[in-house]
Amino acid sequence: MIRFLAKHLIRDYQNVGAPEVRRAYGVLCGAVGIVINLLLFALKLLAGTLAGSVAITADAFNNLSDAAGSIVSLISVRVAQKPIDREHPFGHGRIEYLGALGVGALILVMGLELLKSGVSGIITPQAMRFAWVPFLILLFSIAVKGALFFFYRDAGRLIDADSLKAASRDSLSDVLATSAVAL
Repeated sequence: MIRFLAKHLIRDYQNVGAPEVRRAYGVLCGAVGIVINLLLFALKLLAGTLAGSVAITADAFNNLSDAAGSIVSLISVRVAQKPIDREHPFGHGRIEYLGALGVGALILVMGLELLKSGVSGIITPQAMRFAWVPFLILLFSIAVKGALFFFYRDAGRLIDADSLKAASRDSLSDVLATSAVAL
């Protein structure tokens, strides 16, 4: 999917070694991540409200944090491409490591929040009721996050961006978390 979008949206998309092309890939991936995660947040928030499920609502806020992670990835890829200057004689490339660290921190925080809401649900259980609309929204979310995993993974490999590789692992963990919520 990344190659299809790049072919249509990035000039000279095959020249991944060029800083401006690399930056364009990063911006494209960040924008796709922001849009998709905001859409999933809205859908899961609706599903959580309809089902009266704390787990689905917590999963929705996980997607909101993923949108923030996409913003971090977008910024880190853009800043990493800045040219060498007096304060940065070796360039800005290491900012991508900080971006990957930021995405990892967001994953950790959301994992702890999901753990907290899970323990809370065990301590004070609520009657569960099955509803098709929230369940279908969760299945849709699993499929979209699976596609986003491959999208980020392929883009991260293509331009060798650690922040995008971290985002791909986050998408995979979201597939597993949302699958657990659906079950």
